[in-house]
Amino acid sequence: PALWGQYAEWRRTLYPGKAFLVSEVGASAADGYRMEAYLSRLDAEARPQAGSVPNLDELYSWGRWSQEYQSALIQTHVISILSSGLAGVALWMFADTPTEHAVWRPGSRPRGYNNKGVLTVERGRKLAAEQVERLFQGAKWGVDARVVGPWTEAAVGWLSQELDQWGVVVQSTV
Repeated sequence: PALWGQYAEWRRTLYPGKAFLVSEVGASAADGYRMEAYLSRLDAEARPQAGSVPNLDELYSWGRWSQEYQSALIQTHVISILSSGLAGVALWMFADTPTEHAVWRPGSRPRGYNNKGVLTVERGRKLAAEQVERLFQGAKWGVDARVVGPWTEAAVGWLSQELDQWGVVVQSTV
């Protein structure tokens, strides 16, 4: 998120009066993958430390493919971009799509899909869809700097730790 502020300053300095649109932000979330299943199943000691770079198995197991993590990460980027004075932001993908099996390896593309859409392949809404809609519709009145979702206390704790340095407040709507 600090990067978006740096881009905004770069644009103001070198290209005053010009619009700068961020054209690709997103995060993966496999349809049906929810963080709570993992948080309740594994020991706290087995969780990767915030800021560490775990292997693909740990990424897969620890919420990095979950709808909660996708929603929180996309919200964080949208909040940061809209708060920085940049012209706007477009999501990387509207909906999940199948990928060419020759270009991905097992573990890197669950189910062989590019899972970065806020909708599933069948156009069902993921958790991120509702929150992205809230942020985009509310942007004309000012940016709401809360990352919200229907998360349990354990998920809020994990997401807060992961996103601590990004300057957002993670809260549950339940």
